[in-house]
Amino acid sequence: MHKLTIPCLCAAAFVLCLNPSTSAADPHAQPSQGALNGKRILLSPGHGWTWQNSSLFWYTQRGVTHGVVEDFSNAMLVIDYLAPYLTNAGAEVVIPRERSYQTNEFVGDDGDGSFTSTGTWTPSTNVAGYWGTGYRWANASASETATARWSFALAAEGRYPVYVRFTEGTDRVTDALYRVYHGAGVAEVRVDQNIHQYTSPYDPVTEDKHLGGRWVFLGEWEFTPASGIAVELSNQSTSGSIVVADAVKVGGGMGSIDRGGGDSGRPRWEECARYFAEYQGLPSSVWDVAGSDDSSDNVGTPSRQLLWWGDFDLHFALHSNADGGAGAARGTTTYTYDNSSTPTHPQSLIDASVAFATRVQNECMRVNNAWAAANGDTWQDRGLNTANFGEVRRNTKTPSCLLESCFHNNAQDAWYLRNPKWRHDTARAIYKAIARYFNAGAVVLPLPPTHLRAINTGAGEITLGWQAQADAMEPTATPTGYRVFLSNDGFAFDDGRTANAGPGHVLSGLATGQTVYARVTATNAGGESLWSEVVCARTPDTAAQGLATPLLIVGGYDRLDEFTWYQQGATNRTGDMHMRNQFDSVRRHAQAAAQASTTGGGAYFFDGASNEAVAAGAVSLAGYGLVDWVLGNESRADETFSAAEQALVSTYLTGGGKLFVSGAEIGWDLGHATGSSAADRAFYNGVLEAAYVSDDSNDYSVSGLSGGPFAGLALTFDDGTGSSYSVDYPDVIAATGSSAAILEYSPGVVAGVQGAGTIVLGFPFETINEGAARNALMQSVLRESLPAYTGVHPTTPPPGGSGSSGNDGGDDDGGCAVSPVSASPIVLCLLAVWTRRRKK
Repeated sequence: MHKLTIPCLCAAAFVLCLNPSTSAADPHAQPSQGALNGKRILLSPGHGWTWQNSSLFWYTQRGVTHGVVEDFSNAMLVIDYLAPYLTNAGAEVVIPRERSYQTNEFVGDDGDGSFTSTGTWTPSTNVAGYWGTGYRWANASASETATARWSFALAAEGRYPVYVRFTEGTDRVTDALYRVYHGAGVAEVRVDQNIHQYTSPYDPVTEDKHLGGRWVFLGEWEFTPASGIAVELSNQSTSGSIVVADAVKVGGGMGSIDRGGGDSGRPRWEECARYFAEYQGLPSSVWDVAGSDDSSDNVGTPSRQLLWWGDFDLHFALHSNADGGAGAARGTTTYTYDNSSTPTHPQSLIDASVAFATRVQNECMRVNNAWAAANGDTWQDRGLNTANFGEVRRNTKTPSCLLESCFHNNAQDAWYLRNPKWRHDTARAIYKAIARYFNAGAVVLPLPPTHLRAINTGAGEITLGWQAQADAMEPTATPTGYRVFLSNDGFAFDDGRTANAGPGHVLSGLATGQTVYARVTATNAGGESLWSEVVCARTPDTAAQGLATPLLIVGGYDRLDEFTWYQQGATNRTGDMHMRNQFDSVRRHAQAAAQASTTGGGAYFFDGASNEAVAAGAVSLAGYGLVDWVLGNESRADETFSAAEQALVSTYLTGGGKLFVSGAEIGWDLGHATGSSAADRAFYNGVLEAAYVSDDSNDYSVSGLSGGPFAGLALTFDDGTGSSYSVDYPDVIAATGSSAAILEYSPGVVAGVQGAGTIVLGFPFETINEGAARNALMQSVLRESLPAYTGVHPTTPPPGGSGSSGNDGGDDDGGCAVSPVSASPIVLCLLAVWTRRRKK
């Protein structure tokens, strides 16, 4: 058997072509139209923090093996990819654990200080299942005559899940209108508050479908301090007589169940299903079986929740395996119930579960075989199995199966499990298995678009462009349309619109000096893709109309691996969510450039593009005075500058262009004596005019050197405590050729150099903590690189003031586009401290 080694990290060329850019975010508030429209699916990611009843402490049901904890990796695959894929294919997805990483939480009841109302709402306690001391109801009306609102102030921007609670009944409306006021507008979601009955095709007993008496997920949105958080319920309805206002929960929160020794002290998403059921206020029969300890309670809780909620179409449980020994076993297997205990399942249900499990096993093996082949490995297909597992035994209503994705206590399997790209592909395989279980000929939803660009193409006009991303495994996953999501601040995006120009979109009627951020999804009959990366552009100020666009911002930070995800570390208490690439690193570059002013009182405007668009020739560097190339923590894993990009940059600089490039791993990738090629070193030393000194400065403070463009500037960048993402290995570099040192970590330890046409930083610009320092540094870069650019057309009188738009944000991300916003607490991760070296 071929043993996987660190060099195999860069060998997955086939797999990477499937998902060079995948987002963890679900763009939808509610199910979209797709192959799974109308299906209700329970996703059960196994395990989580659990109370040890005899020894009285909290523990994870599976320990740390090879840098991974099963209790967390299962939940991450579901939260990041599987739930969004199923939702984007049209399904209603219910998860018996918390589904958001957001640790902040706001809960508003109908009688507390967060609640206000208009019209008539009557207090009541007639129907059980309410939060707090009761609920309120209003008569439904064809036109709105009453509203109930819950409002919360927010100190820092964040992405939050929104849940609502109500008591159900046969007189309740089936189309309760909730409005979510978020950072980019208002989203409307209709919710069924009525009580219904259903009969499973596998069980003749007719039962109630419970929609109320629990936290019902509406979706996730971005909220900012300016927008605050507000959720409003209207009494407008065309079906039913009563609308119920009970409570709202925004955020995932921290564990709050005290089992006698205090709560877990961990984010709620890390806890097992047993405590989420108890927290929701479900009957104790769901989560507390007589005579069972908490671990045993947890095993059957997802199935018991499914039976209590009622009316599901499918139940999928996700686990990873362990062999109980030295970790020699490998491979994938899928389980169904062996019908050896009580309750027994009818043969029709057994057959349906086996058919479902077969789809799951086959689709996962397609992906696993591709990954193994790309890495010189062989994946073991352990086939279908049956067992008396509580996850599948209790469910007598729907087909169900349990996937053991791989063996987490095997070093080779664990390498895949830690890799979020493998998790993405596995989640996509599971989604496809579910879609094809219901319809063998189901169209597969597309992958996200790539090669994004945003170009100024006329007065008040920006043209967006992109390229469809082919799925080598799925010819049906071809886009037939696209949706464009826009933002004024690069954080809070609106609910989207259909693209108006095929694989492109023209924005017209824009204001002068307006910054626009965009991301795109692809659509077809199967549903809607995940989001693309973010691209940005800014229109010229009035005084700059007719000037050539001076700046191009290139997004080149594509890296998504275990070291830029969730690093679980040497113990199961050291998980770090602060290394997560959100594919929006251009945001702070754009904000700072929009703040800058020229010495002549003008302002800068810019275009934006992904590095793929530049490399493919969709965007030419020629004509731009300065290119800002954003590389974050890109490193050798995804290439900072490919050979094609090196050639384009060399030609551009030879032609008189200027380059500003920042990133923590450029020197390691291109300048290392043993890890880089001769061509890489020639480019780094000769073209960028920088020399690699060492891998890690161990210093997050930087100051400008006297006589340089940043003289007098002092700043810090993110060490894991800031609001961007962790920089683990900032390069120590040196001047070479005609360049000179301009920034240093400490005396003599160089952090930045300036050459004839280049400025190179050994850390990512976007991780600078202080907004004022980002703005000052970017302004200096622009003025130094574009000394002749005034920002004022010769035929236009000079503008008054500085010419910059917005306000200096200080430590905030102010001054961008239409409205200033605050610093971004982007939820980020890293993975596996167990072997920090070598992440390249």
